[in-house]
Amino acid sequence: MRVTVGFSASLRMILNILFFPSKFMLHICQYAFFIILQKPPPRNGGKYAAAMVFCTGIWYNIYKLPICSRRPAMTLQQLRQVQQIAATHSLSAAARALEMAQPNLSRSLKELEKELGVPLFRRTARGMELTAAGSQFLRYAAGILTQMEELQSLYAPQPEGFRLRITVPRATYIADTFAAMLADCPAPMNVQYREAGLTDALQDAASGESELSIIRYQDIYQPWVDTQLAQNSLQSRVLRQYRMCLLMSERHPLAGLADIPYHLLGQYPQILHGDVQLPVLEPEQRARAAELRVGESRIYVYDRGSQFALLRQVPGSYMWVSPLPAAELARQQLVQKPCAEAGLNRDAAIWPAAAELSDNARRFLACVRQADALW
Repeated sequence: MRVTVGFSASLRMILNILFFPSKFMLHICQYAFFIILQKPPPRNGGKYAAAMVFCTGIWYNIYKLPICSRRPAMTLQQLRQVQQIAATHSLSAAARALEMAQPNLSRSLKELEKELGVPLFRRTARGMELTAAGSQFLRYAAGILTQMEELQSLYAPQPEGFRLRITVPRATYIADTFAAMLADCPAPMNVQYREAGLTDALQDAASGESELSIIRYQDIYQPWVDTQLAQNSLQSRVLRQYRMCLLMSERHPLAGLADIPYHLLGQYPQILHGDVQLPVLEPEQRARAAELRVGESRIYVYDRGSQFALLRQVPGSYMWVSPLPAAELARQQLVQKPCAEAGLNRDAAIWPAAAELSDNARRFLACVRQADALW
């Protein structure tokens, strides 16, 4: 079907859209009916009269539904206006604070109350007082405005200052180094410091959640780590190689030994971090790891601060840790003991191969290496 629309018809349609939207919707419903029948609208003829009345009825009922109403939508500005009126109890004072004319504020409030169908304020001798509906509205409005401000702040330009996002293992020497470095940094600061296990630290570096990650792993996991670094286009730098120590209370039955044999640990409870996920090993490597596993008593913790209290108070408890500074051991009333059978561990810095580390990240790595040399 070919439809030709002349200039006068086009002009009439535009005017209907602008000034008579309901009439325009009527025409749309009527023409849609004929298009479905694939027949042109007749100039006259009574056989289509019923169809026209039917389409008109559809238009009338749909257009009068609340969902299709042409009422103005509520705006954030109106929420702020209600909040300001409630705070000042005065339209004139609220208008001055909002930097708008009082008549405009009054009109906006009336439109909002008409849209809601309830009054939000009542005029009293003490000024504008919230109604019960207004108090309820204000609670929701305050929550919405707070969330909007938080959302905007997430993407607002950050002020210049010290900025750094890193993911590191639970290690006292790293935490102390980071704290000492921040003490010398100028304000303002925008810092993210996350303690996580091997797999989470790798993911943070690969996804860009952290500019720099430090991963900690045993030597039996080296092939898996190399594969992950290659697959995620990450480069690495080994910061530290060491053998894990046994951390325990000064009163532990094994604290008097110079070197603790591995098989003696089986009768004592071991404290481990419960949220550390280790990768799946090859069969040969799994067998080696199983040989190093002793004892059935385990205490899983999810907060590094709680481990020291448990070591002091739970009789016989111990934990595998990287070497701690003497000052920290004395403060926590703990001792660390070597175990000749402990495997080799590594702490390595990783970051995207295509990215260049910021000056702050380079400074942090330098401080970590310096701390390792001192400890």
